[in-house]
Amino acid sequence: YLAEILDLSIDDLKYLDIEEVEQALKENPLIKNVSAFYLNSETLYVDYTLRKPVFALADLENTALDLDGHLFPLNPYFTPKKLPELCLGLKEVISFNKPLKGEEIALAAQLYHLLKRDVKRIDLSQIAKSSLGKREIVVILELPNEVKHTLRLSTKNYENQLLDYQILRPAIQEKDLIIDLRVPELAYITST
Repeated sequence: YLAEILDLSIDDLKYLDIEEVEQALKENPLIKNVSAFYLNSETLYVDYTLRKPVFALADLENTALDLDGHLFPLNPYFTPKKLPELCLGLKEVISFNKPLKGEEIALAAQLYHLLKRDVKRIDLSQIAKSSLGKREIVVILELPNEVKHTLRLSTKNYENQLLDYQILRPAIQEKDLIIDLRVPELAYITST
């Protein structure tokens, strides 16, 4: 794969500029870090780190996202993984060459760290709605007993709302539920 990226043949190996090799590999969306050097006149050594897929981006097919906001293809480069989905509500095609920036990526990373093992899906497509009543974060959790909890959180106090959910969770972990925590100190619980 690396030889393909560099368009290498055995005849070209001794004429490669190390800086050009590293730059060409850094431009690949899969590669996070790279360093290259010659071991001898016939051996080019390439040390690289692949990006770690954290989310499957629901907005684009076959696209993963790492915690730094870099997009890259999943298949055929990674073994099948059960990644949580992230929905950003993207309206245009995004380039793999530039990382996504903005509050959505920071928010997704923070929610991932808070809920890591149970997250099935994070939907941030509604966080910029003009109406406060329609603004929300939706998180779907899959508990160890295959029960699903759908959490509806506000965009401002979601950390406190997640703490409230952790207090409620032992009493409600037997059923698939929608739990609306957007109103302070209240939880509206609906069975699905």
